[in-house]
Amino acid sequence: MSFKKLAQYVSAVCVMVATALCWWDVFYFLILLILAGWLLLPMVVVVIVSWCMNLRRLVRRTSEGGDNALFVLDSVALVFLIAYLTIGNAQQRCDADIMERHLAKKQDAMLAVIDYTHQALAKDSRVTIEFSHGRVERFNINNGTYSAIDEADLQQKMRFVGLTQEEMRIIRRMLRQAGCIGITTHADYTELWYRRVGFGLYLYRFYNRPILADEWDKMDCSLIPYNDTVVFEYAGGAIGGICFPGRKEYLKLNNKL
Repeated sequence: MSFKKLAQYVSAVCVMVATALCWWDVFYFLILLILAGWLLLPMVVVVIVSWCMNLRRLVRRTSEGGDNALFVLDSVALVFLIAYLTIGNAQQRCDADIMERHLAKKQDAMLAVIDYTHQALAKDSRVTIEFSHGRVERFNINNGTYSAIDEADLQQKMRFVGLTQEEMRIIRRMLRQAGCIGITTHADYTELWYRRVGFGLYLYRFYNRPILADEWDKMDCSLIPYNDTVVFEYAGGAIGGICFPGRKEYLKLNNKL
């Protein structure tokens, strides 16, 4: 196999792997981007050129310089890339307008998972549960820090707050139906984790009762009031204290500023 053909095969495989990593978890993609980001764009170009050349060969019905296996591999790589750009990339963006539209479509499902979780928990228990790709990614109790890695330890923590495996499966399914990835219970409100974008996290706060006027005044710039019981929230990752992106523009546009 010539060096040129080998480079085409390697490029197609790398484009598929990079796109899959980006879709699977943006953190893994960032690592790949840091290590070899300068190679990805040339590889995408190689795949596109290789695919076009093989397509032209097939249209002209000639075997000269062609490679059917490479054409199939390039096609799969381009499908991966196009699917990510049209679907996956949209899932890794967020702002207040996106959250408002999602709330309008999924509010009943969101309230349902909140009600079920509170009923399933033992009295006065406070938890944070986050799911990622169908498994428990985080399980915090009473505002403590604990990441659910060891299965036996997870089961012990679940028993402590009165959750069974079946209840956890139901919570996971209901969160998926609500289009959310996690939930945090508090005494006065419940947070539904909507979407992670980079190192930031977008959440909904659902209050148990209407928010008082003085509470509105105390809200910092990481919060956007939507109505008297729902607030949009942005958690800026490890450094914290970051304002909700586009907050002023959203409030001004909706006459809330």
